[in-house]
Amino acid sequence: MNMNEYIERTIDKIEKKHPKEIPSGVSVHALTQTPVGIGEVIEAIQDLGENRDFVMKTILAVYASTFLEKKDPVWLMLVGNPSSNKTTLVDLLKGVEDVFRLDTMTSNPFSSGQREKEKPKDLLPLLNGKCFIIKEYGTLFGRSDEMVKQLISDLVAIYDGEYAKHSPTRGTIRYESFFSHIGCVTPMSLNSRQVYMNSVGARFLFLKLPALSPQEKGENLQKIWDNEGIKTKEEISEIVCKFCVGLKNNILNNAKVAFSKKTKDALNNYAFLIARARGIVLTDRISFKTEEGTEKTHYEVSDIQVEEPFRAIKQLRKIAHALALVNGKNEVGEEELIIVRKIALSSMPVRRADALRVFEKGKIFTAKSASDLLEKNNRTVKRNFDELVALEILKSRKGENEKARIYELREEFKEIFQQRESADFEYVKNIFNE
Repeated sequence: MNMNEYIERTIDKIEKKHPKEIPSGVSVHALTQTPVGIGEVIEAIQDLGENRDFVMKTILAVYASTFLEKKDPVWLMLVGNPSSNKTTLVDLLKGVEDVFRLDTMTSNPFSSGQREKEKPKDLLPLLNGKCFIIKEYGTLFGRSDEMVKQLISDLVAIYDGEYAKHSPTRGTIRYESFFSHIGCVTPMSLNSRQVYMNSVGARFLFLKLPALSPQEKGENLQKIWDNEGIKTKEEISEIVCKFCVGLKNNILNNAKVAFSKKTKDALNNYAFLIARARGIVLTDRISFKTEEGTEKTHYEVSDIQVEEPFRAIKQLRKIAHALALVNGKNEVGEEELIIVRKIALSSMPVRRADALRVFEKGKIFTAKSASDLLEKNNRTVKRNFDELVALEILKSRKGENEKARIYELREEFKEIFQQRESADFEYVKNIFNE
């Protein structure tokens, strides 16, 4: 059932129950207004100086994922520079019934172990069935190491929907809570706690917001001065809220989305890329003397730990499904895959992503030629390349001179980095060239 059919049936029910009157408190306009489409949302956010429609669509897709299958929730971290519109955009959902927003949290927010005179107000049961938004993780990451580590550990346990905690004062507290999640953070704040975030494993996806071009910055500055005809943030939020109501109703009316074989293959590759790129590679530093008597060092891989791709594919499948619903489609297509590709490229350690971006500009490289192009240290690039070989993202072979090793992408990943879409090229270039 589409939204128009839903409205018509609702009106019919009201007319049968109240033949000659509309119930008190319900306006005819509210019942008969045309549902808001995604085009109206994208047009409205341009008044905020936001032209990157994929960011708003991703936020709405995370919200939509709340009402899909009750497992493998989508948790997404929006990573952007200060004043990059990330918090402004998530704030547009503040009036949506199924959204729970917080600026920050205290210690042990999900389930307190302390006994109080009144019943403790644990956060976790309040999040069940909601889209949970934290506007700035930087305020959390700025707390003590112990608190940050505890918060991340709790998130790991909570992700699968069940959480049990025992304390001497309250005994064993057990909750079942399923929710989607959006967090906003700056690159500097995230990097300061990257060690702890790595412990969350595949539970978080990331979307890095590319820096605005000089032209976009100029246009946005002009909009600030030319205030005439610009919608207020409250007006834009109302448009977003109306869209979310229609989106949720569409999902609850069992809107179906199909996946072609081509789409499934692409999503599988993205999941393998994320899983491998986030792997842990342990290396040993080996020192030796050359025939000339000089001492050289290199690093040899001693151990590898790579997560399985199953959780990643479930998350990517769900967000692709939700993106199709946001776009008003019944099949996941190229537009949705482009956005998922952006998420995949953002969901890996920055230093590895930085090394891989050289393959946008060519098919084979030595560490020296890549370091020249990237303007990075030769040894650093070689070490990253060797890790990516160990993780089976790159493959390597000896060059003709038997000295310089040649690196190239494995066949299954070439399409991801060597795309023809100019917009996607620009995105990949921007997020690693800030």
